[in-house]
Amino acid sequence: MNWYSVFYCLTVADGVKSVFDTASNWFTFLSVISLIFYAIMIATSADPSILSMNSDDETKKSILSWRKFASRFFWISTILCTITWVGYVATPTKKDAVMILAGGATMELVTNDSTAKQIPHEVFDYVLTEIKSAAKDAKVDLNISGQKEKVLESIKDLTAEQLIEKMKTDSTLAKIVLEK
Repeated sequence: MNWYSVFYCLTVADGVKSVFDTASNWFTFLSVISLIFYAIMIATSADPSILSMNSDDETKKSILSWRKFASRFFWISTILCTITWVGYVATPTKKDAVMILAGGATMELVTNDSTAKQIPHEVFDYVLTEIKSAAKDAKVDLNISGQKEKVLESIKDLTAEQLIEKMKTDSTLAKIVLEK
């Protein structure tokens, strides 16, 4: 299949689905109506008084021909109803078709290309290395260990009462002091 066919199918997918939807609704309606008509014809032809020997042959032929017509109409509309419902269910929308095409092409590339098979592992290793180096850089940039030392250095000259007062107002200071 060439790319023109693929893009053509993508552009008409929604229209085809809506045609199947409308046709399936009409054929479902006709199937129900023809079933009712067929049931009436069977009930009418099963009545012995209508098909008795006293009735003329034209009446018998007329009833049997209408019954035959109702039967054929019912089965044709039921078959068309089934075909259009299957078409409606099996036809993807444009969104579904794009997902199928993109997913299929991606998986085909990943499974068939030798370099693509290596990408996930290499990408994972790269991301892991970058995260580790970013964590190291963040610790240096933030100077986390140096900040704790500065806080502890600043409170060494405080009296016990001043330290307790300061710890009441600053919960971070309290955590640092209690950790040490």
